[in-house]
Amino acid sequence: MRRVFTIGETFYDITFREKVPVSATPGGAMLNTAVSLARCGIDVTLISELSADHVGSTINDFLMSNGVNTENIYRYVGKTPLALAFLDEMNDAEYVLYETYPHERLQILNPVLRKGDIILFGSLMAVSEQVREKLLDILKNARDAGAIILYDPNLRESLLNNIGTIRNMVQENISLAHVVRGSHREFEIIFAAESVDEVYERVKESGCYCLIYTKENRGLWLKAGKKETYYPVQIVETVSTIGAGDSFNAGLIYGLPALDNDSFFTECINETNWNSIIETAISFAAHVCTQNEN
Repeated sequence: MRRVFTIGETFYDITFREKVPVSATPGGAMLNTAVSLARCGIDVTLISELSADHVGSTINDFLMSNGVNTENIYRYVGKTPLALAFLDEMNDAEYVLYETYPHERLQILNPVLRKGDIILFGSLMAVSEQVREKLLDILKNARDAGAIILYDPNLRESLLNNIGTIRNMVQENISLAHVVRGSHREFEIIFAAESVDEVYERVKESGCYCLIYTKENRGLWLKAGKKETYYPVQIVETVSTIGAGDSFNAGLIYGLPALDNDSFFTECINETNWNSIIETAISFAAHVCTQNEN
């Protein structure tokens, strides 16, 4: 069976609408993707870190009950991070994060990776200097093993005051990935680039040749080598857009054919394959927007 590993930080999410809390659930971009994939019957492991407190145990129990492998989650003494999400009239979220971590981060043994595994990483952990050495070690081992690596920057405006250092890490992350998937907002933050062509040039300069560029309800673009395809998205009545990108990533991985990194481009460059992959990803994202559970 295909194995998937997602790498990223974990939060407990509390969502507010008109200043009133409406839901509370385990969250974090890579957790969301891992749960979606596990519910689809995929063998998925979350590589992350959680406090050994009550909230951390609640999250760990939630992951296990959904079939996510938790053996590569580091449990530390302290407080589990919280993410407060405030929904606006369009059901888009503005986040306030409360997080404290120990001095030593992500103290886990590297997973044993093999050809054909899929690695998804991104968000704040992917630009954290405290876990940088461990993250790069895992990613380089994955490349050597023949795994396929997907990178979702998933960054926020709050990082702009340190954008120089973060941009260097993002470019290195891109260099290790076979596919980069991100929204126009993220690429405006990272590269100050406002078009898919500008972003693709920056991604290619960093060493990756497959970009999936999403622009909310205006659709998305796939650029791979000389190939460029535009895909419209489904218009749905949203309850919350939280986790839409994470669910898109789950659909993307779920739709990928069983390949290793040697044959990835020769096979996935086929337009029929890509159409099926992207349509699956869009349907996953549309579904999650119709409910509060991310």
